[in-house]
Amino acid sequence: MTAMRHLRNTTPCQGSRTLAFCISLALIWPVSAIAQIQLIGFSTYYPGLHFSPSKSGLAEPTAIAVRSMDEWNAVWKELHPLPSGPPLTVPGYEASSPPRPEPEPAPFVDFTKFTLLMVASGAYQSSGHGVVITSVFEDRGGIVVGVLKTDAGRGCGILDTPTKPIALSLIPRTENRIVFDITEATVDCTTQEMKRIDAPRGDAPPH
Repeated sequence: MTAMRHLRNTTPCQGSRTLAFCISLALIWPVSAIAQIQLIGFSTYYPGLHFSPSKSGLAEPTAIAVRSMDEWNAVWKELHPLPSGPPLTVPGYEASSPPRPEPEPAPFVDFTKFTLLMVASGAYQSSGHGVVITSVFEDRGGIVVGVLKTDAGRGCGILDTPTKPIALSLIPRTENRIVFDITEATVDCTTQEMKRIDAPRGDAPPH
């Protein structure tokens, strides 16, 4: 689907840049810029009766803002791909075999009031992976969506179950440019701590 774009690496303060450099950069950042940051309320969205935050149907990392029902219908088809191959039938009982179920229609979202944020972290061959939207705020350059991607680390129980984590949230409708700021962390289940890993910052497609 052309509306979906992969994340791009534009995160500051990573690679050869030192922690001291990043701290000094933050200290000299204009106070006026900080004063113009405005927090935006958001709510986690669970679409459909069979929605699972660990099984999105999306195999590639994706971060987008959905602003219309037409876009949402297209995204919904990506989240719920049609089964491939012929319908399941029992030999000798083809006439009585149940028909393949119709795909669940996209739940209605009032896009005159809301913009839908969606982040999918890709496909994994096991459990222990997750993604969540942690913050939304507006500054002079547009709206920034904070996202945390987590992976299971030491002491975590992991199942051999394929997963495709996803997070969806609603914010008040906006036409401003939206940027997804992605942070990755590994969870240490023996100490209940998270070790941060520098991660790419992804831009949503312009609207």
